[in-house]
Amino acid sequence: MLRKIGKMFGGAMAMMCLVSTLAIAQTPTPGMPPTPGMPPTPGMPPTPGTPPGPSVPMVCTRIDMSGNCVEAKAPDEKMVIVQGEGIKVGEKMTCVTVGSTTTCTKVTTMK
Repeated sequence: MLRKIGKMFGGAMAMMCLVSTLAIAQTPTPGMPPTPGMPPTPGMPPTPGTPPGPSVPMVCTRIDMSGNCVEAKAPDEKMVIVQGEGIKVGEKMTCVTVGSTTTCTKVTTMK
């Protein structure tokens, strides 16, 4: 009898350890703040004070009804969703990504 109770208790403890390990190892759900000391999850909004990424030259490929650029081609030929005011299709621009938002400004050349 004691042996049977000991086996059941040991099996229950092993299952609890497995479940707790899996619960800790899962990625956080969107909208939950990151755990301190853990690296940020890709796609999660940045924490306040996150510095902007490096500026990247891009070319506008699509505008919205207001005449603002909403899609651009990056140097690696990928299409990126952007926010660029007063930029027309085909114009060169410099874009900076902060968190999940990419903001662009028109490149002006001096003649």
